[in-house]
This record gives sequence, structure tokens and C-alpha cells, in this order.
Amino acid sequence: MQDVVTAAKKNPIYAGIELDVDKGATTKDAFHTGLGKYDEETLGGRGGLIWVGSGGMATAKKFYTPIAAKEWDEEVQCAQALCDDLGFFSGGQVVVNLLSGSSYPIYSAIQRLMEGCGASVLPCDGHSSDDYVVRIAQKFGANAIVATTNRLAQLAWYLQGEGAMLPVTTLVLYGNIPHASQMSAFETVFGSDQHGKLFKPVVGAIYGTAETGIIGFSPPLLRDLQTILLVPTRTLEIALKPVHPQEIPSANMEDWAEVYENQRKFPLVGWKNKLMKKDPSAWTDAALKPMRRSEVKLPNAEEHGIWGFSGKWECDKNWQYAWDWNGPWMPGDELIACGSPHGGKREKPKIRRRKWRVKLVRTQAPEEMGSGRLLCSMIQRKRVPVCRYDTGDVGKLKQVTFAAEKRRALWLAGRQHLCFSLGESQVFISELEPLLSGFLDFQVIHDLKEDEGGSRDMLTLRVLPHGKKGVKKLDVDAETKKRLAMDIREVISRSRPSAVLPEYHIEVQAVSPSELKTCENSGKLRRLIDMRGTGGVPHIRLGSDGHALGPTQSGNTSKLRLRPPSVSSCSPSVAPSVYNGNSDDDDLEDG
Repeated sequence: MQDVVTAAKKNPIYAGIELDVDKGATTKDAFHTGLGKYDEETLGGRGGLIWVGSGGMATAKKFYTPIAAKEWDEEVQCAQALCDDLGFFSGGQVVVNLLSGSSYPIYSAIQRLMEGCGASVLPCDGHSSDDYVVRIAQKFGANAIVATTNRLAQLAWYLQGEGAMLPVTTLVLYGNIPHASQMSAFETVFGSDQHGKLFKPVVGAIYGTAETGIIGFSPPLLRDLQTILLVPTRTLEIALKPVHPQEIPSANMEDWAEVYENQRKFPLVGWKNKLMKKDPSAWTDAALKPMRRSEVKLPNAEEHGIWGFSGKWECDKNWQYAWDWNGPWMPGDELIACGSPHGGKREKPKIRRRKWRVKLVRTQAPEEMGSGRLLCSMIQRKRVPVCRYDTGDVGKLKQVTFAAEKRRALWLAGRQHLCFSLGESQVFISELEPLLSGFLDFQVIHDLKEDEGGSRDMLTLRVLPHGKKGVKKLDVDAETKKRLAMDIREVISRSRPSAVLPEYHIEVQAVSPSELKTCENSGKLRRLIDMRGTGGVPHIRLGSDGHALGPTQSGNTSKLRLRPPSVSSCSPSVAPSVYNGNSDDDDLEDG
């Protein structure tokens, strides 16, 4: 990797870009700032170059990367060879391609892959109406759909509203991995009902970036969208930059560690933690084994992942009483009412205990250990090499066996954490996802609300409820909205017990798919939108590292002077773009 960095620094694009094997990485902003410093002649002129477009950023800029047509053609052929090998697309498949239209070059790239593998692709795209997509798919017997996750959710919502199904055998996604509620909807509306039994479609994925080309595929038969089989090309080098466990978008788990404080009542002096010799220790676990709060251990990391303590120890102030240490334990008045097992007069219990507990949070699952930020290099490109390009995803390299062959693979933990700021605290979207995952899709908008007390933060949660037959726009009842807002407020406060949070307002809106904001060029959902830049308020947006940039920071200080030709001017034999599903800066807003 040191040789890769050394070679890259000889190219004028990387002048002034801090590259270091241990630390530095090339972000999208840095890469395109480097390109913007030089005109087309410096890059070797436009002869033999094609222009690959990214999906665009939150600032609506559209970036283009010049790539030598011959090098690009070789890379696409490598990807197609892997498609053939994996049976990803095959002859006999009739495919509905719902990626954005021909104005977005990824459409042409995936189209070429599918047709090169013998599949028939129907004449529609991501902008086609749901009604048209369903009619053409039914007319020609489509058995596969390629789409972004949010576009497929939109089609599923339409089918739910019509009370209809569109049976296919294969779904191919790019972008964020669908959550459980989305996957359940996909399996229902795109499955086939045969004799009362639901046959679910198999789901695969395509992964790559506009800057590096297609990186790999998760074939449907693998049944694991997080494992990407890499394109076997010698031009692509992958490195992992270490990250803190909290940067990994893990499906966090919570648990509680509990200990019990035991006491005995003595004549004259009352209740004391100093017990008799026959009694257990003053502090024990539920099985009466000695265990003080300071002695509680976290689960074994190798078997259970990385866990940590969250917050302070909480005490149950209600004591539980019993006649002996084996229980049963209950409130004192209830125990007395039940009577002593020894009979006789209604005596009072002489032992009691209360529970202390602390929350444990898993920040990294066992399979995520060893993960890092994904950095890709294609230094073999002559005029515009790619060096340590930060895709914004977290994962780790491994080997898997597929079709009796060992293959090089990338396991994706997911996108770097999305976050927004409340006062001096950062709130991660992953903290809110468990409360919002019951909807078909959702979007968080961060804005400022003006009222009598001045301006304060406002979080607008746009949620897409599951479709209902005959209803074009569903609402969420007032009680559900109120409870959801309270739950989110509690989650934010509970994970920051010592932080001083500013006053902020939460509003929940039920919307239709067309009301969810997407990136103009790629059509991907913008999961988080920061609207605070309006009205003269400094715009604080997410940087390429997933963290909020300050009002004076900028991810791109140079205007890009490169101008792309129209899509129609690209050679038909060279696809003008490639899948960019998890790697645009706009993906910092789509999760």
C-alpha cells in the first residue's frame, strides 16, 4: 500500500491531498477538489476519456470522474465475467430495471451487464410510473427487478394500495440494506401465492462506486446481502482503515447486568448489610453467588462481541422480602398476608433484598470485529488513478465458499453512522431506527423552528406507513405520533445522561412515497436532511467522515471546472457509468 500511495503522489490530482498509509484517505470532496485544480488538457485531453457521474451531493453538485475508455471497458468486462460465473443475470431472465433513467449513467452500466449476460431488459426506468411498471412486467412475464431499496419500497406501497402482487423470482438491490419491515413487504408483494403457500423471491445486491467501478456482487443464492463477492481484477486494491467500535453501524443490542443487595434485620439495630455466617454475601447475583457491582464483567468479546456499560447503576427502591434466602420474594405486606411457612403467629420477615442494575450495550457484533473503513485504490489507471478512496462504508475482508470455490469477499457492516447535532451532542440515526423500522420507509429532517422564545431545533420525522387497499395516502393516528415523539426523546436523553440538550421540537408526518426527498441524479433516498442553512443560519452539514462540519468548514473549496459531455456523446460500446449505490456523499443522507 505504501507503493500505491507513493505512485499516486506523482499525479497532479493528489497534490495537496494528505495521503498516509496509516491515517489519510481520499474523500469524495478531496478527490474532486484535486480534479478541479486542473483543466482537461492537464489530464491528457478528452481523447479516449469517458465521464462517469456520481449521484450528486446534498449540495446538489454533480461530480464527474474522467476515466480512460479502454480501462473502463476492461473493468466492466471483469464485472460481467463475475456475473456470468455467479449466474447473477442469465438468459431467460426478463428484468425490470428501475434504476434512474438514462440521464444517470449507472442505468446504462447495469443495463449493459444484464444484456451481456443474456437477460432481456424491459423498456422502463426509475422514473416510470408504478402503474406502467406493473403493466409492462405482467405483459412480458418479468421475473426479476433491479432497483434502489427506496424505489422498490415505493412500488411495494403502490401494490399494497391496489391489493395486488407482482410475483418475481429475483430482486436485485443497490443502496442501503432493507430493514425487516421493508423485507417483509417485499417478500409479500413480490412473492407468489401457490395453493395457499407463499414463495418468496431471492434477493441479491450490486456494490461499487462511481470512482472505482463495480466492486462486487452479492448473488441471490448466497442469501446474504452483507457479503459481497469481489470482482477478481488486479486493478483494484482494498484497504481497511481502523475505526472506533461506535463508528460501526451495528445492529446494537441491549441487556442489563443485575446484582442484589441483601440485608437482615437485627433486634434493636434494625436492617443491616452485615449478615450472619449462614447468610449469603451482602452483594450477590440472582443465584446468591457473591457479586459486587464493581465485579460485574462484560460478556466474552470473542463469543459475544464488544459490549460496554451505558449510564449509571439504577436502584430498585422497592425492597423484596422472603422467609428464607430461597424465596419466594415479594413486597413485605404481601408476604405477611400469605403467612409464615412455619405457622404460628403472623411474624414479620427478617431478610430482604433489592435489585441494582446497569445497562449493557453491544457496540460491535462478533462478525464485525476487525472491521474498518473501506478504502479502494485503482492506481493502474494511467491518467486519473484512484488512491485510498473512502467509500464511506465499514466492513472487513474475508474468504467465503460459493459454488464449491473459495472466493475473496467483503463483509459490509453498513454505512458509517449518520448523525446530526443537538447542542454539543451528536445524535446518530441508528439510535432512532429501531423506533422507525416498523414503517415501510422514513426520513429525518433537521431544521430550525422560530417561536416566541427564539429559534430552536426541530426534528421532522417523515414516515411512510404500509399501503392499504383503496387508500392512496395513509395517516398515523395522533396517539401513535405522540408516543413515537416521546420514545425518540427518551432514547436521545437516556443515552446522554450527563449532556445538556437544548430545547427541541419533534413532529411526525405520515407521507406518500413521492413526498420523501431523493437525490435528483441517482434517485436514492436522502435519509437525513439538514435544512438549517436557510434564513441566514450557518449551514452545518455532514462531512465525508459522517460527522457534522462546522459553519466555517468546507468539504470542497474549489469549483470543479471539468465538464461532462452529454450521455449521448459516449460511445455505445462503453457504458458511461457504474453502480454507485453505497458510495456517494448523498449516501451520507440515505443510510
